[in-house]
Amino acid sequence: MAYYGVDLHNSITLGRIFSIHYFEYMSDFSFEGESHNFWEFVCVDKGEVDVTREKTHMILKKGDLVFHKPNEFHNVKATGNILNAMMMPCTFSMTESCGLMR
Repeated sequence: MAYYGVDLHNSITLGRIFSIHYFEYMSDFSFEGESHNFWEFVCVDKGEVDVTREKTHMILKKGDLVFHKPNEFHNVKATGNILNAMMMPCTFSMTESCGLMR
């Protein structure tokens, strides 16, 4: 059987990583929110969380991911529907050549 490779190209180039965390929150966890001048993504590994982006609320469940752009106010809280929520926030900057910067 023949194996064929896939040529990759850079879609996103991270310029700097500020933080990577992995948290397990209790069902009553609530974070008042923040904004900062770099990108952040949050990925839910277990349970579900209520995320606010500016004035938009959304429920993220296992496997869901959300990006917060620079200077966007955001917060997160556990929904209380599941005992624990595990999530991984990661903050970073990107080079200006990346399409997400526009």
